[in-house]
Amino acid sequence: GNAGNITIKAPTGTVSFDGKSSTAFSNVEAGAEGRGGVINITARSLSLTNGGQLNTFVRKADDTKPAGIGDAGNVKLNITDGINIANISDSDILTGIFSDVESGARGNAGNIDIDIIKGSLFLINGAELDTSNQGQGNAGNIKITTAKDIRLNNDASITANTKGGQGNISLNSRNLILRRNSNITTNATGTATGGNITINTDNIVAFPNENSDITANAFSGSGGKITINTQALFGMVVRSRAELERLLNTTEPAQLDPNKLPTNDITAISQQNPTLSGTVTINTPDINPSQGLTE
Repeated sequence: GNAGNITIKAPTGTVSFDGKSSTAFSNVEAGAEGRGGVINITARSLSLTNGGQLNTFVRKADDTKPAGIGDAGNVKLNITDGINIANISDSDILTGIFSDVESGARGNAGNIDIDIIKGSLFLINGAELDTSNQGQGNAGNIKITTAKDIRLNNDASITANTKGGQGNISLNSRNLILRRNSNITTNATGTATGGNITINTDNIVAFPNENSDITANAFSGSGGKITINTQALFGMVVRSRAELERLLNTTEPAQLDPNKLPTNDITAISQQNPTLSGTVTINTPDINPSQGLTE
């Protein structure tokens, strides 16, 4: 049978999940067949900290039961002032929003849809937005619209990786700021095609040599499409597969990973097949963004 939905309404208040056991989930568990439910939250603000999670998984097999079969549910957030997803200190605790199909399970991952009416989205210290599929099926899509900024800092990530296909990311914000090894990825393994990334923002800023990347890569399939519409792009460089080979001094497909470079890179390549690279399109006004600025 299908899992139920979770609806939380606090239009003038804060919804907070703090700590490793603080979770809202609607899952297809091991041994089950059905569809995951929807998690729908309306609030003035949302906070997920120190292991707090929203998740809709399709679970892998355990010692006594086979892997789950069915689609993961969607996560829909309608927030007024802002969302903060963070660990107080660096740690391996998973904190964030997840809609994943685990290894060996069958089904499609769900979508994550976030609308912030007045404020910003902060992902800090390993925080994640993740809709990935490591089983049989497609990754979900992530769509984020904020009135102000999307800020990723210190190993934060927005991910729609897949073995099966799809998994697109759409970001709409005033500014997009990447700090300290933060990543936006739609990478694909096996023969799947990397998902597409579309970014509409006034400014994209990445601090030099902090190794923050935007990637729509594939291993043996085709790279995805990255489309960026912005007034200015600071601190990031578009890299081709040939550039990665030269900078990393290798042609080994598994080693062609921009995360191995200290720079902030944008890539849409096929690691195994040079003819299957995706496309990177950056649309900016025909102006010099540094004119009249001081360091």
